[in-house]
Amino acid sequence: MSSYIGKEYIEDTEKIEVLIKYSIRVPDKFGDFNMDLNSRLKVREGNGVLYINIHRSISKKLFSVLVEDFASSAKGDIRAAERLVHLSGYIIGYIRPTLPIVVDEIYKRKYLGGHILTHSVSMVDVFDVSVLDSQGNGVVLAWWPSTISSFPPSSVLAAVSDAVYIRDYIEVMASYFNYNIDDGIRRSITSLENYFIHYGVKPSIKKGRYLYIKRLFRMKERKFKRLVNYLVSDKYYSIKESHLRILRNNILYIYHVRNKIVHDKTRISASDSYIAKKAIGTLSYIYQNTITSQNHLEYIKSLTQQFIGIEEIYFGINLDEIEHHRSNTKKESNSDIDDFMFSGLEITKAQKKF
Repeated sequence: MSSYIGKEYIEDTEKIEVLIKYSIRVPDKFGDFNMDLNSRLKVREGNGVLYINIHRSISKKLFSVLVEDFASSAKGDIRAAERLVHLSGYIIGYIRPTLPIVVDEIYKRKYLGGHILTHSVSMVDVFDVSVLDSQGNGVVLAWWPSTISSFPPSSVLAAVSDAVYIRDYIEVMASYFNYNIDDGIRRSITSLENYFIHYGVKPSIKKGRYLYIKRLFRMKERKFKRLVNYLVSDKYYSIKESHLRILRNNILYIYHVRNKIVHDKTRISASDSYIAKKAIGTLSYIYQNTITSQNHLEYIKSLTQQFIGIEEIYFGINLDEIEHHRSNTKKESNSDIDDFMFSGLEITKAQKKF
């Protein structure tokens, strides 16, 4: 039988109802945040803090191991403490899907209530995490939020690989983690536009057709599409045309969304953060071409690995997602790993909501 992360907890038939609690500090006093966002997610406000309660069922085995390791670590058992940190990732995985719902409510109050100091929050702002059963027994994740040391490869490369388009790329990642999705979409397009400028990317134009083409591509949107089609081609990449097509379609859709944000009053919900994540992945692949200098290429790859590492730490292990993925994934013995990766990166028709 195949093995996978969280298998023993996903396949555990015994469940237990628990209360998962966490808190978020906010700079403003809203006065109207005592509410039930749904039947299992409740928020209460008090003294500059939002207290969030999640009511749900989890694996009884997972809860029992958490309680056991929590008690052992309190007595100085180092191995139990290490296991507790790992197991806590499952609890963080339950918290993560609820945070965008809370963030959307925070933004609603920011703009409709004129709360100037209110800002978005991320998993880094979550504290006082605990999980309790109906009798009040459970664990407190005292180590959360966790701190992350500098990423050595990025630290070394940054000094010799600094560029405006890479700075924008970093800011897209920061916007994603902070659930500031509008800003992330805007910066992703700015990053690519600055890449075009940095490397002087410009399709060659035949003199006889110059005036016609100049008129045809006068609009900025057409110019951007022309640059994308020119750059993301087999001239500069050694990957399949089907994969290049995904990159082109992704970035052109993201450009479309960016224009709706800037010119059409569209605002992206924190619950739709997937589009910012796919923008990051798309840019990462686009920048890995024969035009990009070697030191920039290494820096971009390092930043992408750093992004993946941070996401694993701060987003936890979502057992619901793993179970859903396993039940909906068709097993193909001859599946190509690159096809699998690009299939996951593609912004599908169902995801194009804007």
